[in-house]
Amino acid sequence: MITKTALLKKTPVLFANTADQVYAEFQYYDSKDNAKLPKHLKLLYADYTYEDYSGDAYVLGYNKEKKQFFEVHGSHCSCYGLEDQWDEEYYDDWKTLSICIRKRLDTGAEWYSRYANSSSELKAFLEIS
Repeated sequence: MITKTALLKKTPVLFANTADQVYAEFQYYDSKDNAKLPKHLKLLYADYTYEDYSGDAYVLGYNKEKKQFFEVHGSHCSCYGLEDQWDEEYYDDWKTLSICIRKRLDTGAEWYSRYANSSSELKAFLEIS
């Protein structure tokens, strides 16, 4: 798996053109146009799938002030989008987070089926063999 230093130097892979656009997808419709990712956050990887009128999102980021990695998970049915689901889940260190990610990818847990669908892209980004 990639090191913390190498990961932070990597070019982000995002499902939108910019980190602000990724962040905006998690905001209410009336505030999407003005949504800006807080400057202390850096998005490293953001994936989104949409199938049968429902969607799932996964975001991996880094908080430069806290010096911690975080994940954001979101999903929606046909009636709604990802609004109001931006909730950063922090990890004390990269090693702990990488163990959690690897376990999800290796087990393909049904309640994390989202990872099974995008595991090849996420594995490639994190350099997991």
